[in-house]
Amino acid sequence: MKGGLAGLSMVLALLACTNASDTGEPLSVAEISSAQEDLIGKRIKVVGYVGKCHDSNCTVADNYLMLDGPPETYMAIGASETFDDAVSSQTGNVFGRYRIVFEATFSGRCLEFMDDEPMPQACDFRPDTLADPVFIEVREAPSSQQ
Repeated sequence: MKGGLAGLSMVLALLACTNASDTGEPLSVAEISSAQEDLIGKRIKVVGYVGKCHDSNCTVADNYLMLDGPPETYMAIGASETFDDAVSSQTGNVFGRYRIVFEATFSGRCLEFMDDEPMPQACDFRPDTLADPVFIEVREAPSSQQ
């Protein structure tokens, strides 16, 4: 009986470690915005429409029309050539028309300057609000948006 309980304890401990590193279901920009204080420093999955990623800019939004909208409708994705190349190749360079899922560390940086305050220079070029992005998958845009 003790051996069985020890084995069960080990299995439960391994499952707990696995769940602790699991980033769970992808979150939208709106969901991240509403829970940002709880998410700072955490690795999360993000789902949304991504605009063209280049050296100075890469953003994700819940709706492809928001990619050029007011700053509170999108978030900046940190610089990663590997991420940019994956998004480009997986979307056929048709930016903003596909929903993608990626993983990143939420830093919360540069969100506090989205009102009428002047944005610091560090937030001008590819701020890492969503740092160290890793591409997971692409989802085609819903037919109503194509």
